[in-house]
Amino acid sequence: MKNDYNRYNFWIEKNDEKLEYYMVVKGEKIQVPREVFLICQNSYRKMLRESERDRVILHFSDLTQAEKYQIKQTYTKEMMDYHELNEALNSLTHQERRIIDEIYYQGFSERIVAANLGIPEATLNKRKHKILRKMKTYMIEGKK
Repeated sequence: MKNDYNRYNFWIEKNDEKLEYYMVVKGEKIQVPREVFLICQNSYRKMLRESERDRVILHFSDLTQAEKYQIKQTYTKEMMDYHELNEALNSLTHQERRIIDEIYYQGFSERIVAANLGIPEATLNKRKHKILRKMKTYMIEGKK
């Protein structure tokens, strides 16, 4: 929805402890009911949000062939990384996988995970780092 408002077309004045709502319509300042004021002001704000969104959205058809190729390569690399990470996770023992899952995927703190497992927090931290090194090695060197 397109309109001709700008931010200077809306203002509120306080007269005798009463709020009065004003807008500029066809170049003239007029007093309007609160409901009309709010509808027009919200319409203007919506138009701003939509125009901002339209500026940010980049349509695939607007891209050059080189940009499309780069996006495809990036997507392919990310999918390969995802599969490698999945394979590394699948190479873990049940206990190792549980630690990684609870900390990184479920967002539990190390303190809570350690309490759930019945081990000291320092022990959990050491295990976590050992598991991460194991996963890194797996992803760099491949299956062993």
